[in-house]
Amino acid sequence: MALASTAELGIHSLNSAINDFSSSLYTEFRKNDGNIFYSPLSIQLVLFLTSIGAKGKTYEEITNTIRLPPRKSELLPLYKDLLSFYEGSESFTLATGMFVENAINLNASYVETAKNYLQSSVEKLNFQTDPNAGRSHINDWFRSHTNGKIAELFPEGSINMDTRLVLGNAMYFHGTWTTKFPVNSSAELPFYQTLTDKVNVTTMRLVHNLRYYKDAGLHFSALALPYQGYSFQMIILLPDAKDGLAELESNLSKIQLHDLEKNMTFHNVDVTLPKFKIEQTSELKATLSKMGCPTMFSENADLTDIGPFKESQLYVSSVVHKANVDVTFEGTEAAAATGLIANTRSFHRKSIEFPKAVFLADHPFIFVITSGKTIMFMGRLKKF
Repeated sequence: MALASTAELGIHSLNSAINDFSSSLYTEFRKNDGNIFYSPLSIQLVLFLTSIGAKGKTYEEITNTIRLPPRKSELLPLYKDLLSFYEGSESFTLATGMFVENAINLNASYVETAKNYLQSSVEKLNFQTDPNAGRSHINDWFRSHTNGKIAELFPEGSINMDTRLVLGNAMYFHGTWTTKFPVNSSAELPFYQTLTDKVNVTTMRLVHNLRYYKDAGLHFSALALPYQGYSFQMIILLPDAKDGLAELESNLSKIQLHDLEKNMTFHNVDVTLPKFKIEQTSELKATLSKMGCPTMFSENADLTDIGPFKESQLYVSSVVHKANVDVTFEGTEAAAATGLIANTRSFHRKSIEFPKAVFLADHPFIFVITSGKTIMFMGRLKKF
């Protein structure tokens, strides 16, 4: 698949913004111990949808945080082309939705922009009289658009009588490896969570011609595992040292994930990879405020282009993100959902001999699932 309707420079700029935002989120998430998994594209789409209805300082902060230039009219066609790129994909589905209090009529221009450029649906719900029914309906929407993988994004009490608007994005990916790991390669081998803490886990082994890169200066190797159709792939960044994750994470800004592929060449790689699952739920209010957009969460928020709210009445009370991934012998299943609540205070190359390489992922590593140069999902496997 190729993006043809927008200038290459513009798409490169948008991909760079998504990937820079992904790295910034990772910098915040890594401060907590344990595994990480999230979709930077899902989170950015919901924040961009919010920015369309924002003005002044609120707008500037949101666009700066998600690494976008403050030129709304130029960004909208880029997003439209990016989302059109995934239409008809058998591996990946994406949905954006707006759920608004029944008594409120959003600005027609805001709704039209969301529909035309971000493929957003719009539904009216009765938050004031039955907020829990609205919450259940929205959770069902996320469930249906993630093949049941995101069952309950909003917990009980998160949507109440003051809720006026919920913006959501759901993503679901199910990719089969181009070359599957043989099931008979399964073995119980040690995974070094630290130098002194190891656990036996189910591992998969594959020897195949794959794109590989070794960076002697930054002390890591990278491997690309393509999915059938070659539109999507997983790229794994593996530190050389078993305790090298912290060094790799500190060097992420130097690696430029979206440009890493140009350094990768085909090798005959002996891959050993653990079978793993990760699920992460995050309330992003504190994280996004720290990253540069606190005003939208305050009484000073200006979201007046969304609808007929008096200035400073509508503000963002919560941004919730949930994502999970399951990596197996056959491939990968991943899902992500992001929900933003706005309240009111008053309301084949087998014949070629490639160099050999060994990729033994028996210690913590970083991984991304990409499409073209866009990071769809990002995570780290640190412990079982």
